[in-house]
Amino acid sequence: SRLAFAAGESGRERLRAVSLMALQRIFNDAGNSVAEMVVAANPAMAHLILGRDAAGLRAAPYHLDYLGGAGESLSGLPPLWLCPLISPFVGGDISAGYAFLAYGQEGSAAPAESLYPFLLADLGTNGEFLLALDENSALAVSLPLGPALEGMGMSCGAEARNSSGQTITSFTLGPHGPQPDGLPPGAVPSGISATGYLSLLHNLLRLGLLDDDGLFVTDSSSISSLAPLSRKAAEGFRVHNGETAWFFDDSLYVSATDVEELLKVKASFQLALEGLLSEAGLTHGGLRRVYLAGNLGLHVDTGDLAALGFVPELLRGRIVPVGNSSLAGAELLAARKDLREPLCRWAAGVRTLDLTAAPGFHTLFASAMNFR
Repeated sequence: SRLAFAAGESGRERLRAVSLMALQRIFNDAGNSVAEMVVAANPAMAHLILGRDAAGLRAAPYHLDYLGGAGESLSGLPPLWLCPLISPFVGGDISAGYAFLAYGQEGSAAPAESLYPFLLADLGTNGEFLLALDENSALAVSLPLGPALEGMGMSCGAEARNSSGQTITSFTLGPHGPQPDGLPPGAVPSGISATGYLSLLHNLLRLGLLDDDGLFVTDSSSISSLAPLSRKAAEGFRVHNGETAWFFDDSLYVSATDVEELLKVKASFQLALEGLLSEAGLTHGGLRRVYLAGNLGLHVDTGDLAALGFVPELLRGRIVPVGNSSLAGAELLAARKDLREPLCRWAAGVRTLDLTAAPGFHTLFASAMNFR
């Protein structure tokens, strides 16, 4: 919708104005003492900030008309340096994240050999995955994940960080089944974050109330064979808005549609991981680290990811949350101009895979929509 709105010159200028206002606020908050700004942006935002037509991002065959990795001048702002764009849907936020991981560890452009190979996964509405093989070569893939991992589009979804601090980010098993964990005493939960939903599904799997195919177990004969705690928790099943849902109180629940949305995310994650490893000729055991960027990485329990099939158990202990790695990389590149040229050379050599164009992709996707 953003790219479609920017197809015309008037829409493009309106979105550019909004983007520049955001940069101006940052500049003003810094007390006007900023000599230069480093921008780590996805390809769409990089084009909008500069007022460039993003026709190459709107329709196939997708292509970049602007590669970033350059200084820009914008009226009313200090000079900008935009992190290099890798491909139409893998942008400067990923190249900045790579810079933080590869250069920020030692403060030089010669990362330790033991770092590689590693996977950087930035999970938002769009999932961007980077498999860094060594300091000179990497593979990337981008797949749409939808808004579920940002707490949006779910029946009771909410951001992990909200003003009330009453979003549920995890569950634990209590005397009546899954119950919210980590809320302040007396707090009334107002929503469930993405990590909260993942935790809830893991607990329902443990209880036998959700099967590996993502279906709720509601028939009385199956429930009667379960443990007492599972039978007690099964009382939370109701038909709501024409579909089965599991309620843990009168207003908050997970529906069959919610489960399906998270299954789509899991399938995309699995196909991205397996596709990159296959192309590189690596096994799971060959990965040294899996870096999870963003809020999800900060809040998720790696046990939930392994139990739901996002990653094999082998990789659970190698998952490292890195938070806002693109911001950390931008900060590094602002302070260390000598790292920019090596980063641009590296970005130019990254090869992006188009998994959706592979024969049988839709069959593979359907076969991955399970918690295995």
